Amino acid sequence: MGCWQIAGNHMVNGRPNGWGDFSEKDAVDLLVYAMEQGIELFDTAAGYNYGRSEILLGKALQETNLTPFISSKIALNEQEVFDGRIDEDTFLERLEGSLSRLRLRKIDLL
Repeated sequence: MGCWQIAGNHMVNGRPNGWGDFSEKDAVDLLVYAMEQGIELFDTAAGYNYGRSEILLGKALQETNLTPFISSKIALNEQEVFDGRIDEDTFLERLEGSLSRLRLRKIDLL
């Protein structure tokens, strides 16, 4: 299940970017329901509304004892994309941020 849609409205470079309003309760309820119905893979990213998607998925994971496969992505800034690399300290900082938002000790696929 892709989680960009639950991240809600936000702006990127002054333009709307998102799928509309999605309350925290509705998002968490949807994610828990999806897990209970057998969805075993959730794809999220730090860049989905500045981490909101990861936060909501983390809350949903706390409401169930199921352990789906979690895929996430870290965001790169323009210079990192241009250089084709990210330094180790920055990478680890962003990874720790995702782990914290997801309330996890590991991410299955990054």
